[in-house]
Amino acid sequence: MKSLEEIKKKFEHKEINYRSDFINDYDFDDEHIEYYKSFILDTKDIKNHLYLSDLIDLAGWLGIYDRELYLRYVDYLLTKQHYVVKLAVLDYLMRSDVYYDDIDIEKILFNFIQKNKIEILGIQAMLNLILLNSKNKKTYIDMLIYSLLNTKDWKVLYRVINKLNQEEIDIESKTTIFNYIFYLIKNGSFDTEERKSLLVLSGGNT
Repeated sequence: MKSLEEIKKKFEHKEINYRSDFINDYDFDDEHIEYYKSFILDTKDIKNHLYLSDLIDLAGWLGIYDRELYLRYVDYLLTKQHYVVKLAVLDYLMRSDVYYDDIDIEKILFNFIQKNKIEILGIQAMLNLILLNSKNKKTYIDMLIYSLLNTKDWKVLYRVINKLNQEEIDIESKTTIFNYIFYLIKNGSFDTEERKSLLVLSGGNT
């Protein structure tokens, strides 16, 4: 296990790309969670969108759901940020089992979808809504299916399949969504390699 001083040298390296590489390569199997939490909370106004998305991913992976951080990331979702930052925020929210009574995340995500113009963000937000398991779950599944049937981007399907494989979702909902995905894999205008990648990720159960 690396000492805290060793970690600090890498985590606070002057080169942002070095920091990102370290975050993506290190397993974080150590006892320095309080340092990481403090650093992530105190580090603001990050200009490099890739580094920012890496920190958001790390916060989710380490289970850092501090209220201040939660609000900051929701703000990133609603303000001008690179789409990879917004995707990282949606992943962070998806992993969270913490909910604040005064933050209507369902309403926030629904309104985000209505205003969003980037397909992959809207579809990811629909998955987030489905995983909330609210009374509107069927509506969100219908929204997702409609959007999938209209996509021409195989990477969108790839991301949805990946999330369905990773996240806990009830069998009925998962089966319903996968049935449409299998239809699209068979009938969509994907090239051979794209179709192969989708089949492999989905388990090839078409």
